Amino acid sequence: CLLGARWLLLGLPALAQNFLSAYDPQHALSDHYYVPVALAFSIAAAAGVHRLTSISRPLRLLATAGIVLAVAAFPFGVRYADIQSEWTTENLPVSGGAAAREAALARVPGEAVVAASPRLTPHLSHRREIYSLPLPFLGREEFGSDWSQEEMERRAARVRWVLFDVTERPHEVRTTPELLIPLIPRLGFREVARHGTIRVYVRSAAG
Repeated sequence: CLLGARWLLLGLPALAQNFLSAYDPQHALSDHYYVPVALAFSIAAAAGVHRLTSISRPLRLLATAGIVLAVAAFPFGVRYADIQSEWTTENLPVSGGAAAREAALARVPGEAVVAASPRLTPHLSHRREIYSLPLPFLGREEFGSDWSQEEMERRAARVRWVLFDVTERPHEVRTTPELLIPLIPRLGFREVARHGTIRVYVRSAAG
């Protein structure tokens, strides 16, 4: 990275935003807010690697030692991430797997506005308007959304379908299932199906 140091400047805006933010999760290197910064390091490394043949022998040895250290440390990093993560496979046997996801997704009309659990939203990303639960119903405080309360309510009113995998617990809103399960019916949605651990809700346009 240091051999292509000017490319590190690409990550400076994202780093400054994280550093200056009042939103605590943006200060932790372990959160996804540092992916753009890490990308800048990767680009700098790709740009600088060709210079390894032109630098002095001591610097080449230093670079080699750094690579060896990184490779040796990698398994420990993976293990640390696994220990720190709260994601487990304990619910997989009852989740229904891919078949349950496909059955739930097939119920939603092509142009409908949908709010869905994080693991379901990638399958809906071709739509014009989708939301990752608990947005837009909850999350102004928990997720640090800059939407006003009025904007949250306006967006929530447009949602017609909700696909909610009750085993998902986004780490920033640990009580998402406990909060959303009673809230969704109060917002005018009715449950129309369950596929594995996925609950499918619909609301009429007049709801």
